[in-house]
Amino acid sequence: MQELDKRVTKLEYMIGTHESHLESLQHSTKELRATLTAIESTLMQIKWIATGALLAVIFNSAGLGQGIWKLLV
Repeated sequence: MQELDKRVTKLEYMIGTHESHLESLQHSTKELRATLTAIESTLMQIKWIATGALLAVIFNSAGLGQGIWKLLV
């Protein structure tokens, strides 16, 4: 009976340790998710800035910008 008590106590300790590790992992996962969302937002901003810059270069180099400006004015 004493052997069984030792084993149960050991199992309870191991479960407690695993529980604390799981809580730590869940916290890390939440932080990682927030960080990845912020990175995704930044990458979307970079994409649209690069797209705008590319369009500006194309319009200026091909003379399309002046043609469109004449149509608008």
